[in-house]
Amino acid sequence: MKCDDAMRRIIEHDDSAGYPVILRLHLRRCARCRAEAERLRIALADLRNAPLPVSDIDVADAVMVEIERLESYRRDVPMYNWVGGGLAILGGIVLVSFSDSLAWLQSSFGGNFEVPLSIVLGIVITLYASAFIATHLDMAGNWMAKRRG
Repeated sequence: MKCDDAMRRIIEHDDSAGYPVILRLHLRRCARCRAEAERLRIALADLRNAPLPVSDIDVADAVMVEIERLESYRRDVPMYNWVGGGLAILGGIVLVSFSDSLAWLQSSFGGNFEVPLSIVLGIVITLYASAFIATHLDMAGNWMAKRRG
């Protein structure tokens, strides 16, 4: 085992009892790694015994003010992407009836395959429309406000 690998493994374990056998063998052989492992063990023990610092400053209000000042992140998908995706789904639904795969599935499973396929395709269209509506609620609200006058 190389010293770099040994140090990485020492850092991964916070308890020398949990060291793998190969790491223990390396520590017996390498004085430099053994000394570094001992320094890390002492530093970890000091950190465990040290009291937690108490902050006199309440930063919650300052953090909330900064969060409110931030501009909300929103990635707008252009309308033509939504229309293109919807047309691709509708085209797929229309073209699936001409597919060789559908003919093979119908010959394998019989006519009972059409109902589950129709249900799945209906669910796909419903999910797509739901995603579109959910991401455009503000546009729908503006449209409704204009309609009300």
